[in-house]
Amino acid sequence: MDTAAIRSAHSIPAAYLDAFERHLRAENKARSTITTYRKAADQLAAFLDAHGMPGLSGLRREHIESWLVSLQERGARPATVAQRYRSVQQLFRWLTDEGEIPDSPMARMHVPSVPLEPPAVFSEDDLAKLLDACKGTDFEARRDTAILRMLLDTGMRRAELAGLLLAHIEFDKRDGGAAVVMGKGRRPRACPFGKKTAAALDRYLFARARHPHADLEALWVGKKGTLTDNGILQMLRRRGAAAGVAHVYTHRFRHTYADAMLADGLQEGDLMHLLGHRNTTLIHSLYGASAAVGRARQAYRQHSPGESCEPRGEARSLPQRPHAARRRRDGYSHAALGREEGRHHPPGTARSAARRGGGSCSRGRAARAGCSGASNGSRKLKPKRSGRPRGRVTSVGAIARAAIELWRDAPDTRPGQEAVA
Repeated sequence: MDTAAIRSAHSIPAAYLDAFERHLRAENKARSTITTYRKAADQLAAFLDAHGMPGLSGLRREHIESWLVSLQERGARPATVAQRYRSVQQLFRWLTDEGEIPDSPMARMHVPSVPLEPPAVFSEDDLAKLLDACKGTDFEARRDTAILRMLLDTGMRRAELAGLLLAHIEFDKRDGGAAVVMGKGRRPRACPFGKKTAAALDRYLFARARHPHADLEALWVGKKGTLTDNGILQMLRRRGAAAGVAHVYTHRFRHTYADAMLADGLQEGDLMHLLGHRNTTLIHSLYGASAAVGRARQAYRQHSPGESCEPRGEARSLPQRPHAARRRRDGYSHAALGREEGRHHPPGTARSAARRGGGSCSRGRAARAGCSGASNGSRKLKPKRSGRPRGRVTSVGAIARAAIELWRDAPDTRPGQEAVA
């Protein structure tokens, strides 16, 4: 290590940053991880130098917080600020382990909070427009169609997609096939894809065999050779502009894939393996919340009280219940009447009879109410023990007329009155 570079006027000497990058490579970190950590360290060093802040020996918590605030003021998203925080946290942890600083200035700091936002997903109309924009039989049309279907059907990351080789694709005659990718943490995993994606890959491979760079091992090729991850992003933006779809990027396909899988009933643990996560925390907090919102909206459409409530006089058409003809023939019980009117009382009570009889129940009305014997309004009526099923009719007027006719024919045996033959 160049000692002159270490004693430079910079707050964080470039020699330390280069050594930190070599340390990450030695630990076999992913290329994207190394790039992210180094970018955050360079931004912090540039900010400290531009504002005349002290070097490593005098660096304190407030200096790091000033840098984070400046990122927010420049319009960085909360997730980006949190990512920068974690990146420089690893830098100071390494400097502490190496003995270059006694303590990390971030020792008692906390990661900035990131508000939970539903992930942006493509609608079916958006996906149809993107696929229409890639129609054609030329090389780029077949390649871009295969990339779109691969992103949508596997949910893989952009770096994983760009790193695919020809040897990583395995076709299956029944189910389509699978692509073996190298994910975060250098963990390989298989990403299955369906028959339509397999057919799109076949058409692309036929055209690729005639391409000037057909001898390359990389799966995706372009005019200048291997198609990089930035080249994939530029292609997606170009196709999105042609289709009239805004904000087209690879991770949005990943969100769409996860959201569709959870909505279709896939378990979070299975989705964790398909996406290459180590646990279900992110899936539950991000994609699970989105799926829960979708289920809640669907349940609202089915059970909304505003859709079932109607003014009086505009009766709802209720579904026909089984054996309706027999219920109309056998009569209408007081309990059923109470349920229809929203005033249900247990059958066989004086109050249930009083709802229709004005406080007393004669033998005739008791017979229609399913009671045996006569009673006044203060006594409970015993349920009639009969095997005849209780029925119901659709007209309240028919109930009243039947009760009046039976009351006229039945003798009055109330206490204090003589029975009349």
